[in-house]
Amino acid sequence: MKSRSRTAALMMVLAGSSIALAEGRVGTLTLSDGTAYTGEVSLTKGKKIDLYVVDQKKRYSVDLAEVVEITTEVEKESLEHPWHFIEESRSEKVYLPETYPLRKYLLHVKLASGPELVGHVTAAPIYVRVEDEKLRYLLLADQKGEVNESLTDLVYVKSVTFEGAEAGGGKLCRLGIDAPGALEVRAVDAARDRGFEAQGKSPFRVTGLLPGGYDLFVKYDDRIRCAVTAPGELTEVEKKELGARVQQIEEFFDEKRIRGYFGGRDRAKVLLEMRRVKDTTDKDESGASYHHVRWEVWSLHKLETTWQVDARVFLFRERLDPGAPFPETEVVIDPKLGDVRLDQQAGSASADRTVSVE
Repeated sequence: MKSRSRTAALMMVLAGSSIALAEGRVGTLTLSDGTAYTGEVSLTKGKKIDLYVVDQKKRYSVDLAEVVEITTEVEKESLEHPWHFIEESRSEKVYLPETYPLRKYLLHVKLASGPELVGHVTAAPIYVRVEDEKLRYLLLADQKGEVNESLTDLVYVKSVTFEGAEAGGGKLCRLGIDAPGALEVRAVDAARDRGFEAQGKSPFRVTGLLPGGYDLFVKYDDRIRCAVTAPGELTEVEKKELGARVQQIEEFFDEKRIRGYFGGRDRAKVLLEMRRVKDTTDKDESGASYHHVRWEVWSLHKLETTWQVDARVFLFRERLDPGAPFPETEVVIDPKLGDVRLDQQAGSASADRTVSVE
């Protein structure tokens, strides 16, 4: 009989399941106990592998289509004793004699373009279709077993390889942005919907970037100079629908203004300025409320009659003193700041480059 942890790691999904999967690739998923399955490997539709890379101090999102190989490394493991407080109001703990297994993992993701990302993954289902069955596992950053289980009872995805996949010679890239007078700069991976803050002052610099195309957002005191990359063209009706969809989403910011529409129904993007106009619990010593402004880029697609939000990429934020007026920020679209390409091949002239902003 399988232990609870072994059973929890695997779920049979019937062929008629309502779970929507992305287009799969032929590959082999191998578990830590040696069990291997070869079939069509996929993620949940619309999902990516989200990884925090410790040495870069950055979070990356990659499509499964970009991946050559996934391997899991045990970072740390131990047998822990369960405990409870002596009394509800006291901090002393009583440790019980039984133990349970605890393990932390590092995920290695080798990309077709060349770089290898190593870090902690946000837990995500990964599926493999074997004949008429879809098997579901989890990519994990940590795993906890039940009392009296051993470390070997913690079965995890050891590796995933793909048929015919080969890694190139690319590397992580660097980007410089020469923008005198700018206050902040952000580089957004246009395909992967991930933003990276530029460091320092002009020339600003961003390191640890995956090969690909980047949209740049340059913030000055009174304007934002930027470009947004998305294929297609939206109709006026679709723009109105997007505006209505954005307003439907309730959150901390009570006023949202779309400052730019880009792309088409299959992949639309909006540049959004959001304001917190109402008072909040964030107050000064006199009790007067601070107010807040936040800029984001949202990616959406139209599914039948509804616009679905795929990603929200943070750009800038500002905290306004009590009584201060909201700034009127001009948006200047500069095509030269869109889809700035960083080449895939190591040693290429565009693996490390600098962009000048007028």
